[in-house]
Amino acid sequence: MPYWWDEGKPNRPKGFVVGLIGGIAGMAAMQLYWRYAAPRLFPEDTLTQPPDLPTALDEFAIAGKQYRTGESAREAISRIVFNGITGIEPSYEKKAMLSAIGIWLYGMFLGGLYGGSRTTTAPLDPPGGLFYGMRIWFGETIGMALLGLRPGPGVTPLRAHAARLTGYIVFSAVTANVTRLLYKLVE
Repeated sequence: MPYWWDEGKPNRPKGFVVGLIGGIAGMAAMQLYWRYAAPRLFPEDTLTQPPDLPTALDEFAIAGKQYRTGESAREAISRIVFNGITGIEPSYEKKAMLSAIGIWLYGMFLGGLYGGSRTTTAPLDPPGGLFYGMRIWFGETIGMALLGLRPGPGVTPLRAHAARLTGYIVFSAVTANVTRLLYKLVE
C-alpha cells in the first residue's frame, strides 16, 4: 500500500491545531488560484449565466431566500451576522471586509476540522485532500442554497461549478498536505 495509507493512532487536538495552520496555507493557495490560474482556465465570459433562469432550490430553502441579488453567500452571512449583532445594516465596504475576514476564518476552521478528524498519521494524504475538497464544494453548492444563502446550483453555469470545484480542491489538497507535514514535524 502507498505510504499515505499509514494508519496510526492520531492526536486529535494536535491535528486540529496544525490543521488551522494548514487551513491558512490552503486559503493562500486558493487566493493565488483565483488570481492567476482560474482566469486562464475559466475565462470570465464563460462563467456568466443569463438572468432569466429559475433559481431551482430557492423554493426549497429551509429559511427562505436570505441572499440579495448580486450578493455571495459569504456576503449574505456577513450581512446577517452583522445586522443580528448590531441591529444596523452594514455598508458595502464593511460587508466586503467582514466577508474577507470570514472566508479566512472559515478556511482555518475547515483546516482544523480536517486535521482533527483524520485517522491517518502519514506525512501526506492526497486522497483525503481531494475528497475533502469535493465535500466542501458540495456543501457550498447545495448546502448554502438549501439555507437560502445563495441561488440554487441550476442558475450557475457548469464551467463556474468546475472553477469553484477546482478552487476547493486546490484549497483542500494544500490544507491536507501542509497539515500532515506539520503533524509529522511537530512530533
